[in-house]
Amino acid sequence: MARPPEPPVLQHPLVQCRQPRRFPVGPVTVDEALAAHPAERLALIDGEQAWTFGDLDLTSRRLASHLVASGVSVGDRIAWTLASAGDLLVALLATIRAGGIWISIDPRATEHERVAVLADATPQAFHTELPRFSLDTGLGPLPDPDPHRPAAIGYTSGTTGQPKGVVHIHQQLLYPGAASLAESRAESDERIGTPLAFSTLNIMALVPLTALVRGATAVVLPGGTELAASIRNSNVTQAVLVPTHLYDLISGTTPQHLGDLSKILVGGARLDPNLETGFAGTGVTITSSYGLTEAPTGVARRQSHETGGALLPGIIARADTEGELLLAPDPEGAWGGCWCPTIGYWNNPDATAALYRDGWLRTGDFGRVDGQGRVFVDGRISSMINRGGSTISATEVEAVLRTHPQVNDVAVFGFDDERLGQRVAAAVVGNDLEVAALRDHVRQQLSGHKTPERWLLLPELPRNRMGKVSLVTLREQLAAAGEDQSSLPEL
Repeated sequence: MARPPEPPVLQHPLVQCRQPRRFPVGPVTVDEALAAHPAERLALIDGEQAWTFGDLDLTSRRLASHLVASGVSVGDRIAWTLASAGDLLVALLATIRAGGIWISIDPRATEHERVAVLADATPQAFHTELPRFSLDTGLGPLPDPDPHRPAAIGYTSGTTGQPKGVVHIHQQLLYPGAASLAESRAESDERIGTPLAFSTLNIMALVPLTALVRGATAVVLPGGTELAASIRNSNVTQAVLVPTHLYDLISGTTPQHLGDLSKILVGGARLDPNLETGFAGTGVTITSSYGLTEAPTGVARRQSHETGGALLPGIIARADTEGELLLAPDPEGAWGGCWCPTIGYWNNPDATAALYRDGWLRTGDFGRVDGQGRVFVDGRISSMINRGGSTISATEVEAVLRTHPQVNDVAVFGFDDERLGQRVAAAVVGNDLEVAALRDHVRQQLSGHKTPERWLLLPELPRNRMGKVSLVTLREQLAAAGEDQSSLPEL
């Protein structure tokens, strides 16, 4: 197998990588994507609000002009906390068109989480609403669109418990859409819906930007019991979900009642085969996606009748001698040199250096690649917990619990759940501990979905001869303890 390109080199404060080639199909800048489709075509639906391609083009251009006139320069980082999906998409497009680097902070984040991101990114501006500007504002000069310029930083909790900023170039944000065009041509009536928050970089890349590339309509869907009706009433043809949403669909309706829906892409966590079989014979295709924020989204996909995942175009994979999956741009073929994973972690040269091995991106997952190049993922190397599609760092939760004055030792781990995939549990050693006080302590600093839902108060943590905590023993103890009466946090 040909040797992949050399790994990116960090050059403080930004990381630079070899320039990837243009995709064989599709745009490589948001300007090209917006200009490629009729202005009157519907681009985004969020409840009662709707935006056409022309709306997004003009509004984002005006906002970009306002940002530049306000002093934003190429390479400036601009952070946004916005509740509206439409506003968030406009902010993303405007930031990139102004030459800035987009950062989104989920409105549900706690003050502790928000401060951590802002302290690391040190943005030149932070907006909690779209800046006010007149609709008559002139369209001032903007930087030339550059597909190779850093355009977004997505923050994710790593195994150290500290959020790391994953930097992606402009062109790579459009890769999922371009790759989808290589798989199937765009249809005039496509509507791609998701109940997942646009504030997450990988979902932002996966749904609205993919829709822009394809000329489709992105539809913001509600979750829970309203999901099926909204899919049907909004004429959604494709849905992007996590396994929890698939569980809700199976539990609350029948696939025959999903209207025009023909495809479901499932990501964020391992997919239970029982959820796939619930759609057998309905004509709805279930595809599970394997990906990572460093991609910034899917890299391999598996149909329900297949074993292993097929790599997306322009990507090659192998497993090293320790069983870790590694990824790299394919140097050959029509897509040779087109795929560009993250160019590094923001302002973190050590983590960036550790991310690459001889030109290959380390995924942090155990797995294998068969003779046909199909990827099989066996599990996460680190202690990450996938709760309903949300990735939670056990180390991050442990760090918060260790700040409680009565806690002497702690281990946080995931336990299996039929609907969510996993839930969060904590085993704690200390003096005069009360579950309610521990839960409140965590909830003051972390989001509700990260707060442990099951608790073990132990005299000591079970450890092996190497001194490492035995998670197998803890899960056995948790099962033996039975359910407690604590209230469950919201997803």
